[in-house]
Amino acid sequence: MVSRDSGTAAGLRYTAVGIAATGLGGIGTAFCVDQAVLDAGLVGDQATFRIQKCITSKDGKTFTTSCWGTVHAQQGDWSARLDEMPSSYSPDQAVQVRCVARDCRQQDASGAAGFLMGFCVTLVVLGAGLLSLLTAARCWLGPDFARVTHPRRAKLVDKGFTVFWLSVVVLFFGSAVILLAGAH
Repeated sequence: MVSRDSGTAAGLRYTAVGIAATGLGGIGTAFCVDQAVLDAGLVGDQATFRIQKCITSKDGKTFTTSCWGTVHAQQGDWSARLDEMPSSYSPDQAVQVRCVARDCRQQDASGAAGFLMGFCVTLVVLGAGLLSLLTAARCWLGPDFARVTHPRRAKLVDKGFTVFWLSVVVLFFGSAVILLAGAH
């Protein structure tokens, strides 16, 4: 027979893990969505970046091109450095960018795909945290707390969860394909 104290201790552990995972997953999910939207160029004011010089540096096997120049936008002009630019850019070339405040980016499908992959991973962490909180609530309030008992509704909920997590898996692997296609 299990004592009530072990159920309370388990409930506390599930609560602690659930709060930590839900917080981490929620913050990570929000960050990844925000960065993916920025990299995809879905938000921000359109501006022109006039390149003055570009330098390509090597870090191990990775090459990164950084360009310095002037951003011309509605809210004014300012000097900026944009990283991870194509190495084919030359001085005096103008490229279109999107700026939120003074954070300017060129549309980057690979960057957006990378953040979407991060979104999927943090969404799994968020889901695990919420499941841990549900388990903690069941430790304290009984095993039938928030359980769908009607057979039709239970089947519908089960299908809904299956479709949701399958769509997360498809989004993750679709983002991976876009990321790998952009690398070549």
